[in-house]
Amino acid sequence: PVPQEGLFKNITCNSGGDYVLSVNVSNLWNSEYVSAEFHCFQPIGKNWSFNSDSPKSTPPGEVVFNLKFDGLELPSSISYVVDFGDGSVNDGIEIASETDEWETSFSHSYDNEGNFNVTVNISNPVDFEIFELMIRIYEKMSNLSVDAFYILSGSYPDDKLELKGKNKTDAPRDATLYFENNIA
Repeated sequence: PVPQEGLFKNITCNSGGDYVLSVNVSNLWNSEYVSAEFHCFQPIGKNWSFNSDSPKSTPPGEVVFNLKFDGLELPSSISYVVDFGDGSVNDGIEIASETDEWETSFSHSYDNEGNFNVTVNISNPVDFEIFELMIRIYEKMSNLSVDAFYILSGSYPDDKLELKGKNKTDAPRDATLYFENNIA
């Protein structure tokens, strides 16, 4: 006889894939059959590499990112979401491969300088992993100028004199030269 609470059987998924569980119960008077389909998913795991070519300068502030699966068996039904740390998010990009090897590159342009924490959330219906990467965007320098001065006697900057000549490139021998840099 079957107990009122039913029969229980523990099943362990040893590998990912689609499965069908079939149950056939019979007694002297009749037989009942039922089946249920289910899918076992591989966990996402930590076998991923995530890197970039940061630091960069703005403009243009374009950073190239690389995401690669380094494991042996690529999980199924996975996608990833990228948060670039500046308010921009790349939604749900599906990861598909006919082999267990997978990698991709993608880029993002930052409008402002700063440190940005970029996160990638890789997930499937039963698991997820988050990978973080700090990148740096520098403001591009522009309009650099150098002004040269000399001093024959006295101290800098009180006694500085402009260089001589048509193009202001000549200094007397034995003079001490000083250079002032300016960035606009």
